[in-house]
Amino acid sequence: MHWVECKSLQLVIALQNYANNLYSQTIERDHKQIPLCKKGQPSVAIKIEGPNQPMYGRQLEEKDVLYSLVSRQSIDVLKEFYRSDVSNDEWALMKKLKGVFDIV
Repeated sequence: MHWVECKSLQLVIALQNYANNLYSQTIERDHKQIPLCKKGQPSVAIKIEGPNQPMYGRQLEEKDVLYSLVSRQSIDVLKEFYRSDVSNDEWALMKKLKGVFDIV
């Protein structure tokens, strides 16, 4: 995971049955809510909610990949208003996500 920010970040799990229906609600470290987690920081717990709630240990495992759902519009907003806050590694992640979500 490179970075995560809450509240209500839409997530896509790399599982066919759960795509586009999940939202992160909180990020916690040591049972305390935190607003942001970046690559290299200690691991976190993410509370995920949605209409097709996967159960950890059944449909969702630790090895499963979670993607933050991005769009052309969200990438454009990052470029226009947050360019200086996004590292080169994070821009590389955006480029990777563009391929995952087939964004032009």
